[in-house]
Amino acid sequence: MTSKTIHKIKKVRHFTKEYDYESATCRLHTSLINDPFSRNEWVCIMNPDSNKKIYRLPKGITTRGFSADCMELDYESLLQLETKGSTAEGEFIPCNLQIEQATFYERNIFANLKHPDYTYKISFKYALLSVGLGILSLAISLSSWLNKI
Repeated sequence: MTSKTIHKIKKVRHFTKEYDYESATCRLHTSLINDPFSRNEWVCIMNPDSNKKIYRLPKGITTRGFSADCMELDYESLLQLETKGSTAEGEFIPCNLQIEQATFYERNIFANLKHPDYTYKISFKYALLSVGLGILSLAISLSSWLNKI
């Protein structure tokens, strides 16, 4: 069994590309992509001071001044983590964040329930409701079939 790799993030800033605001991503230095984190595999970003967590898909970035202990996030994510964002465009602010690979349940359940896009949240909740109603229907039909035997 492999242990989870926890990476510390010491500086954060808002996204520098407009299209990053359209999806649930975070920008990490490309040296972290593929080892220890994979592109398009959910990661859990935590603030150990407030115990808040968010789930994002990591994407790589290499620009001047962007090191392995830096990350780019959107404003709403910084609010959810209770971390203040920089008011100046492109400036880093100090932070105390941790990032690790999401577990099976975090990736398949919590990441969809806490997704920043409401269309993902609503469709996932409908899917859970459908599974629950299907199990309930199966239980009712099995109980009526067993009563006939």
